[in-house]
Amino acid sequence: MAYRTDGNANVGNLFDAGDPLVPRPPTQVDPPWLNEVQEEICNAVEAAGITLVKGTRTQLRDAIRKGGRNTRTRYAIAHPDSFVIPVAMSGGNIIQNPDVAVLWNATDQDSALMVTSTISSAIRCKVAIPRGATITAIDILARNANAASKNLANVKATLQELPLVNGATERATTATQLQNTGAGETVAIPSDAVNPSYRSVPMAAGPFQTTDEGYVDVSFDTPTGTSYEVQVFHVRVTYTISELDITALT
Repeated sequence: MAYRTDGNANVGNLFDAGDPLVPRPPTQVDPPWLNEVQEEICNAVEAAGITLVKGTRTQLRDAIRKGGRNTRTRYAIAHPDSFVIPVAMSGGNIIQNPDVAVLWNATDQDSALMVTSTISSAIRCKVAIPRGATITAIDILARNANAASKNLANVKATLQELPLVNGATERATTATQLQNTGAGETVAIPSDAVNPSYRSVPMAAGPFQTTDEGYVDVSFDTPTGTSYEVQVFHVRVTYTISELDITALT
């Protein structure tokens, strides 16, 4: 813990240069006090997530700038009523597409996207992400009532950052691939007629941090079949973000 020096010849717990004419010796700078100062500074820097580097003289400043902020985990979710189908779309309303039905499920208290025909449907949704977020996971909550496992194919996720207007300058929208394979991933939905489960989308190596506000564009192809096979409840994007911790300032 921090303390004021109690070294020999201190003056009111302050360092004194001494006076050879009196004579009065200077305050002794002892190892315990030096170690306390060193560790207080180093611990503050490391607690801010900064790696100590010899010769760098801005680490404590950077740690102070991060002070009062905690990294928190947040979720952003796209529900089926925000899903669209790029092909055969009518007014953006998936209920009007014969391949898909939106139903209310009393058990899960959530609507579900259900594939009802032999035609595979391309499903797409957008999940809003705030500025300064680091995306850590993308999951699809689904249930498969079929006897065998079914796959969501061509699963793709792209981080789209919106243009930021700064006076007369406007930066272009940026797009970053999030899934591991450029051609798209395959996400298996195991057979379980009762319990929906989150299935992870394999992601490329990050980190994926937003500079501007934007959204994650998620798309996938549903399996084909003649019965109610796969229900998709929602797409969840998990991200961490540093937020001002008011309690740390009061």
